[in-house]
Amino acid sequence: MPLVVLIVLAAGLVWGALYARRGSLALGVAALVAVAYVFGYNFWNEHIGPLPLTLDRIVLVGLLAALQRMALASTRSEAAFGR
Repeated sequence: MPLVVLIVLAAGLVWGALYARRGSLALGVAALVAVAYVFGYNFWNEHIGPLPLTLDRIVLVGLLAALQRMALASTRSEAAFGR
């Protein structure tokens, strides 16, 4: 079973990285709502110290990373055009 979890985790990281590079932020937010509604705390949780780690929190961190990347790319393109 731990091998299956590692394979699913690796596949999720690859797809998440591809989505963060090419995906839409609006669709990402829709995915966050769907994951939080369907796969909530009772579906899967892991306690890391005092905080529970759930799938919706993992998706939220991925969306925040994508938003940070978009803001950085926007700043770079504005600097390239001298604005």
